[in-house]
Amino acid sequence: MTALSAGDSASTLVGVHWGRHRLPFNGAKSYEGLLAGLLLSFLVCLAFTSPIRALAASAVGMLMETLPLKANDNVTVPISVGAAMSVFP
Repeated sequence: MTALSAGDSASTLVGVHWGRHRLPFNGAKSYEGLLAGLLLSFLVCLAFTSPIRALAASAVGMLMETLPLKANDNVTVPISVGAAMSVFP
């Protein structure tokens, strides 16, 4: 949930205000928003887990956030982040 809340908030705020370079697979999202979400999500996750798991959770969470899926990302992100964190020690 931390990866979702921190990453989604940061990516939206930065993407809306400073996002200029659109992702090729999702024109509604930007590289700037993606990177901001990844960074903030990683930093917040570090408070709860190891750096490797924090990076995995952040990367998977932000990847799922950017995919143009019909499913609600408030469901897909936590499930995918949980799966990724179970793989990494």
